[in-house]
Amino acid sequence: MNDTPENRDQDRLIREIKRTRWQQKGGGEEYQFYAYKNDPVTHALGPNVLDAGAGTGRFTIPLREKGFHAVGIDISPEMLAQGVKHSAHREAPFSCLIGDIERLPFPDAAFDSVVSITVLRHFPRWRDIFREYLRVTRPAGRIIFDMGSGDQRAFLARQGWKSKPNSAAADPLAFEAAITKAKLRQLAAEHNLRIVLTTPYDFFHVNDLLRYALGPDYDGLESQLASTMNTQGALALCEAVTRGIFPYLSPALTSSWLIVLEKSAQHEEDTSGASVSYSPTGDPKQDLLEVLRLRAGNRVDEITADVNQLLRDPDARHFYDFFCAHILARLPLESLCWEAKE
Repeated sequence: MNDTPENRDQDRLIREIKRTRWQQKGGGEEYQFYAYKNDPVTHALGPNVLDAGAGTGRFTIPLREKGFHAVGIDISPEMLAQGVKHSAHREAPFSCLIGDIERLPFPDAAFDSVVSITVLRHFPRWRDIFREYLRVTRPAGRIIFDMGSGDQRAFLARQGWKSKPNSAAADPLAFEAAITKAKLRQLAAEHNLRIVLTTPYDFFHVNDLLRYALGPDYDGLESQLASTMNTQGALALCEAVTRGIFPYLSPALTSSWLIVLEKSAQHEEDTSGASVSYSPTGDPKQDLLEVLRLRAGNRVDEITADVNQLLRDPDARHFYDFFCAHILARLPLESLCWEAKE
């Protein structure tokens, strides 16, 4: 990013408008969690965990219920008040404090893990906040966060498709930062971090690849997709696919991706989801399976067995059939294994 006065002013505008919105009355009620996102709680190391930008405690509370000593911090009293209210009848109360993630009020190496979901992506200068997360994370600890997918943006640009303008001038509230997998590798190497996991998610919600692939049919098919997902069986299938299959697919597949980094004595390259060359068969289900086989290797049988078990549920099968017929068949195969070069 060019550090010009104009860019600094734009960054400040985005930051301040978003912060004001989050602190307005009603902001907490707007803060929703989609069950089919990959759950960062499963990747946290303990016992001490910081939920940075905790909002309404959607991750702090489950972490505490799982036995972690988790504390949430957020700049919005409105968000935190909603979290306290929602946790009143839960197994563990919402432990939180008002504070600024850009200047965390904790000593170095205070936490075993920092969880920060739907937070860093809101800030143009998110790397400065990331360095704060690093400061308060102990050696061998983890930072678990999500970002917009720079690979998807690059893939769609390559197809000649333009998404909404992503600038303060167009809509400060809509701004979201993104990173490609190549840039993530550079970030990990710079800070001596091990890439534990990179999982595309948000495939089923606000996915620009679907907008591109489905074209004028997007609104109708997205509505039908949401309807077929509205059962426990279908949601369980979506969750299993997100956890078991998406880590081996390209971050071009979704608008967002979950990232787990670990402070390591020695930087290690991430080998999951390595680039592959594949010639399509014309059968979307077979193509997906073959890409998965090339990337997941020996794990593919275990993964497909888990999915097949869930498909015994009629609701899950109904969702699967709809998805294969109307969504998967129209996705460009290249999006399953494509990766931006820089």
